[in-house]
Amino acid sequence: MKNQDVSHRVSPTTKGITISAQTSVELTSASESRRLFELAKGRLFDVSSWQSMTGTFYANFELTNAFGHPITGDASENNLFRIDIPGPGSVEGRGHDWVLIEKITHQAQGEYESISITVRPCPNPMSQDETTAHFYHQLASSTFSIAIQDLKVTASVVDQQVRPNMEPKPILAKLRNALVGLGGMILFSKMQWKSLTKGLLGQP
Repeated sequence: MKNQDVSHRVSPTTKGITISAQTSVELTSASESRRLFELAKGRLFDVSSWQSMTGTFYANFELTNAFGHPITGDASENNLFRIDIPGPGSVEGRGHDWVLIEKITHQAQGEYESISITVRPCPNPMSQDETTAHFYHQLASSTFSIAIQDLKVTASVVDQQVRPNMEPKPILAKLRNALVGLGGMILFSKMQWKSLTKGLLGQP
């Protein structure tokens, strides 16, 4: 059984940074690894239960439809996450940060299989304001993945092109996004995603 540490690096091709977290578990049989993979997939798509895996210190995620109304069941493309992070909330998001599920990807080849959810910051669907309601810039993305390779199951999160969202016009909103964005890039996101990848695999 092996856990890999969180890492972050400056991306050479964008103005933002890349943040990644990964946890791997190696089992003793193909049936055990397949069972864990299926359990982890279920947890991945049960977005509204993520906080139960990471603890109340971290952000709370709630799955919504395209209109921002909470829904039950598995996440699907064009659903949204309504995110309640510790500290001051987004002005545009009425206290929340919002992301859109842009893509769900399934890959399978030989002994390898993976499923991933990619999200991107978006406007508050319950408002006429088209300003991105998230502390990250609208070009940032987050990809949440579960993969199996032989006896190893891996959960990972990768944030790409990450930089603070300076789009809001009120100076206090810009200040909030700058402070929260930088804090998220340096510390909070690393801790949040590492905790989530461990939780998806049922690790303490």
